[in-house]
Amino acid sequence: MNEQEEFWAGDFGSEYTQRNVGRIFANMAYFRSFLPDHLDSLIEFGAGGGENLQAIKSIRPNIKLAAVEINRTAVAKLKFDMVSEVFKESMLTFSADREWEATMTKGVLIHIAPENLRQAYTRLFDHSSRYIIIAEYFSKQPREVDYRGHAGKLWTRDFGGEFLDQHPDCKLRKCFFSYDRLTGQDSITTWVIEK
Repeated sequence: MNEQEEFWAGDFGSEYTQRNVGRIFANMAYFRSFLPDHLDSLIEFGAGGGENLQAIKSIRPNIKLAAVEINRTAVAKLKFDMVSEVFKESMLTFSADREWEATMTKGVLIHIAPENLRQAYTRLFDHSSRYIIIAEYFSKQPREVDYRGHAGKLWTRDFGGEFLDQHPDCKLRKCFFSYDRLTGQDSITTWVIEK
């Protein structure tokens, strides 16, 4: 495990999971605004305690969901009636011999060290049969941001643009900004990309 993975697999990652409980209603409105109507399956990398997946399941009851999560406390919170498969491991080492219709990160790539981002983008691409959803803090120029008193734990950049540069055959289908004062969530940029 690298330094980032150890940080999120440990106590700080468990505390993060506890802080994010109860976001389902704001998440439902967010996902309802862009998820394709007939999405059959989705895997979320860095699923935390399942707040995003719970919201998705609420608006798309028949979808098959899977989660990749490195933190044991978060994995314990993932409900198997909601998520059919949970993989307790790092996004960077995850490998499955199949695809889901959509792969997704929401507030995860910001915590991956810049030198590992190409590997993360590859995981998103390789495990998707159609859509890649990236929802992260945006900055035109890459920059490091202090994260709750910790250095080297959060970076902002043009994640969607970098993904598209790495996978130029993909098409950007939608890109939008969600403002925290309207959504009750963090201010994030979302890219919906199609293979």
